[in-house]
Amino acid sequence: MRFRVKRELLTEAVTWGTRCAVARPVTPALGGALLSLTGGEFTVASLDGESSARITVAVEAGVDGAALVSARLLVEITKALPDQAIDVELTAGVLRLRCGAGRFGLPTMPAEEYPRRPELRSSTGTVDPAVFGAAVAQVAVAASREESLPILTCVRVAVEGSRMTLLASDRYRVSRCELPWQPADPKRTGEYLVAARPLLEAARAFAPIPAELAIVVDDDAFGGGTIGFTAAGRQLTARLFEGTFPPMGRLIDAPRPAAVTASAAELTEVVKRVALFADRLTPVVLRLEPGALTVEARGAQDAEASETIEADYTGRPTTLAFNETYLLDGLRAVGGPAVTLSFDDPHKPVSLSPRGASGSAYVLQPVRVKDQLTE
Repeated sequence: MRFRVKRELLTEAVTWGTRCAVARPVTPALGGALLSLTGGEFTVASLDGESSARITVAVEAGVDGAALVSARLLVEITKALPDQAIDVELTAGVLRLRCGAGRFGLPTMPAEEYPRRPELRSSTGTVDPAVFGAAVAQVAVAASREESLPILTCVRVAVEGSRMTLLASDRYRVSRCELPWQPADPKRTGEYLVAARPLLEAARAFAPIPAELAIVVDDDAFGGGTIGFTAAGRQLTARLFEGTFPPMGRLIDAPRPAAVTASAAELTEVVKRVALFADRLTPVVLRLEPGALTVEARGAQDAEASETIEADYTGRPTTLAFNETYLLDGLRAVGGPAVTLSFDDPHKPVSLSPRGASGSAYVLQPVRVKDQLTE
């Protein structure tokens, strides 16, 4: 393998292509990055057993070949190189990089020891990467972090016709978002469980790329079901989970006749300030009165805080109490200039949604508070 490449292009390829390399591998090969050159196309790939990354970029034509090197060392070297053209050559089992007056050699590992990478089939459908990124960010925040409940660490991705629906829940909250997508087969329907962490990483990675994002669902690749994301020569894949997601969607669709609407940004900042006075076990309290919303919190040694903002509310005085972190997650997730909190009973799940928006909601279970906090 021998070719020349710009330092900026090599750094981009290495940064993307090594993102799934194992940081502390059981065997050295799993901490490696597989490099290959075929007809002027340079590819960097990595995998960790659950997910994989690959990027292909065009370089000056050279001698084709492949090499498996330490991903960590490759990243550190490429980032440290000066901004000059880099000559890359594989000789005598060493990958040599020459940049200006610098000479660097990376020992290689047997490429045949590297696990087989997933080869995905044709696209299942396409979606706007920015819209998809925003939807995943809204929903993934509600996924559980408890590994003892693996199904709840996933996001349910459902497709039907030209609509995609994302849903996640950790039992204390539920988040759902619907978005348009272009299916390759308009009649295809399906539900897929994807671990929230790699899904969120993929959504963030592709969001700024100005190219249509293709999504591939392959029931056979990677030793089981796999979902892949591809755009502009980049690819990320994640293993699909088996199982059935709990029917959490019904909590979102439950009728909630009472509602209060306020500025999302203003309410978020007020909750942040007031929550400084709450201790770990004390919730943030929202007092609703016609035309006003008051946020309160109490902490140790009689510490307390209260702040009132304008709100569109015409119902009877009501008190809602929430876990501070979950409430802030919901306010950030729904987005939009104004947020509406809809409810039926102060002790039943409350829905947060952007005012006037449909298909997007975050449902949160209120906290029961002691009498002295609600009187």
